[in-house]
Amino acid sequence: MTPSFILREDQISDSRALHELVRLCFLNLPQSDHSEHLLVQRLHQSPNFVPQLSLVAEDFRGELLGYILLSKITINTTSEDREVLALAPLCVHPNFQRQGIGSALMREAILKAKALGFSAIVVLGHKDYYPRFGFESISKFKISSPLKEFEEYLQVLPLKDLPQDFLKGELIYPQEFAL
Repeated sequence: MTPSFILREDQISDSRALHELVRLCFLNLPQSDHSEHLLVQRLHQSPNFVPQLSLVAEDFRGELLGYILLSKITINTTSEDREVLALAPLCVHPNFQRQGIGSALMREAILKAKALGFSAIVVLGHKDYYPRFGFESISKFKISSPLKEFEEYLQVLPLKDLPQDFLKGELIYPQEFAL
């Protein structure tokens, strides 16, 4: 049975439950360094944090089922720095995966990011999952990354029509992403 849930911005009162949800979601993933919950804490304290783009899925009992966070990052182009968004993390409680929660969070975050006027979202994620939302390889946009070993997993979703080569440049992650 698919759980019923609402989507909303996270709140300070969610901190403990959010920390535990993110930790639990990545606990058994071999490709994880198991520090995503710490990344979320750092990003919440960062000037790159956008409160409207920190969303939870909550069930009727008030339990957190899923979470998505989009925060500001930079693409350094030859003419200027372009502020875009990084998606990290998107997660759903292991007991509620494959029930549409992650997709609902993703769609809502995309709508809100568009409404806020951002031009693109970048994600380091599964090559088969994110294309369903329109994400494409960063190579198509001529974006380079300091994460050379992961470039095949880096994807971009333009949120509006952009001039050709608008995003061409180097992806610069803020210090909150460093361990």
